[in-house]
Amino acid sequence: MSASPRKISIPTEISEKLNLKNGDPVKIVSQNQEFTVKPVNQKEMALNNISILWYLPVSIICGLIFYAIFVDQKVHQIPLHGDNSIATMVIFGSAITGIIFFSIFFFLNRKRIARDGSRVYLRIYFPLVISFAVILVLGLLGLFWTVGLMFHGASFDPFTSSVIFILFNALINYSMILAALSVSTAVMTNLLMAVIISGTVVSMLSNQNSHWWQHNLSFLGTQMADKSWQFNLSLMLSALLMIALVDYLFVSLHSAFPKSINLLILRIMLTITAIDVAAVGLFPNDITYHNIHTHFAQLLVLFVLAMMISVNWLLPKTSKEFNLVSIGAGIALVATSVGFYGIHYLSLTAFELISFMVAFAWILILLQNITNLTKPESIIVTIE
Repeated sequence: MSASPRKISIPTEISEKLNLKNGDPVKIVSQNQEFTVKPVNQKEMALNNISILWYLPVSIICGLIFYAIFVDQKVHQIPLHGDNSIATMVIFGSAITGIIFFSIFFFLNRKRIARDGSRVYLRIYFPLVISFAVILVLGLLGLFWTVGLMFHGASFDPFTSSVIFILFNALINYSMILAALSVSTAVMTNLLMAVIISGTVVSMLSNQNSHWWQHNLSFLGTQMADKSWQFNLSLMLSALLMIALVDYLFVSLHSAFPKSINLLILRIMLTITAIDVAAVGLFPNDITYHNIHTHFAQLLVLFVLAMMISVNWLLPKTSKEFNLVSIGAGIALVATSVGFYGIHYLSLTAFELISFMVAFAWILILLQNITNLTKPESIIVTIE
């Protein structure tokens, strides 16, 4: 015997805000002992139901093109890794189709990204597509480098190679569609973390034999370092993502806190900090740019420290816990600076590592607190 249905009473002001009328369907999402009531958007539901027919035919067509090229060139065996290989096919072809699919579904998803009617999605598109494209290419390079080690010397006939390409390409296209449909502050923050952490860790691992820690953290971006472009690129990409994320967050905050001078000041400070991060990567610590790099690195510490001191006044509704974290992080930065510049206790490597970790962690916490301000307030309703 089925249970009797329950009713949820929604306040009139909420139903008017959502343009709900009697008989309109709504969606109830239950997760983690919570449920959310959302109006049903037929176009949005159709968009989120990703059909294999959207991307598989493109993968098959690309696979047939590669197959025709190899047959025309009378290539009988195609290596898995190396020049003119399956890896080359996948990286080159999937980068193009992946970006195309990301762009198409990003713009189809623009109403959800900019619910307030703003055109912020246009401004965040280029940083996001560049970041996803670079991560995709670097990820595929790393994947096929690993595969090449595991299956050294492996090769396949043109038909089998094309089938492998189609499978890889379809999976990548699907992933890029999911990425475009999942754009949010949480995704952008996680992407920011992934870019800067992976770029730094990979650079450290690539230079472990160079004993980079005997110099400084900035050594990873110099000409003396192995694959220094990864370190510098991660800084510049992180700056792009941070600018896009700040723009996205503060546009959302504008409706809740219109004409707030304090928020405008904080937005400017965060944007300038992001530009400074890009400059640190753009001007590596080589002989040519040593002074410029040093000045930007020092300014970065000052900018972050200034935000730590003023965030209690600039950001509305800060919690006591966040204020204490900001004070503690500020004291840690000052103590680290004194330990290096004042009493010369810390080495340059220790100073840069500690300052970088404290500043980066605090900025992520700050962005999370700003994100919380953009979330809608909860209301209490009665179940009948």
